[in-house]
Amino acid sequence: MFLCDDCTDRLQHEAFNGRSPLFEGLHVEGYCGLCNELTATDLRQWFVCPICLNVVLSYPKGFAASRYVHEFWKRDITPQFPDFVLEELDEVKLEPFVPGRRSAKTKGEVVQELDYRVGRRHGDVIEPLFCIELKAGPASIDEMSEFQLDVK
Repeated sequence: MFLCDDCTDRLQHEAFNGRSPLFEGLHVEGYCGLCNELTATDLRQWFVCPICLNVVLSYPKGFAASRYVHEFWKRDITPQFPDFVLEELDEVKLEPFVPGRRSAKTKGEVVQELDYRVGRRHGDVIEPLFCIELKAGPASIDEMSEFQLDVK
């Protein structure tokens, strides 16, 4: 992945258990493969199994989707409904693989409600109104025959 220095440090410490890249080079001014910011990047390579690589490659989509939802909310919803509050319940965060963290018994348990909760502010109290599940995968939701909510 082409990464900026900050995102390299984040991946190394938050997802790869402190392991540094095996290769760093090919300096390019471009978009970082993790934070999606236009900046100085270098190609960084780790040995990663295919399953973990899919997880790592999903982070940029999650970060971009979350950023878009917050920008959309601020731009299009807040001006019309200033008392509505958007709360991100399932924030995208880097995490290391921990063997045995998910047992077969807990894999089907629901993690939480959905990705976002919207409430109406009444003074210091926020009344929950509805939740939003964000779909950030590669395929169109129109083509999906079924949709599974987040599970552990």
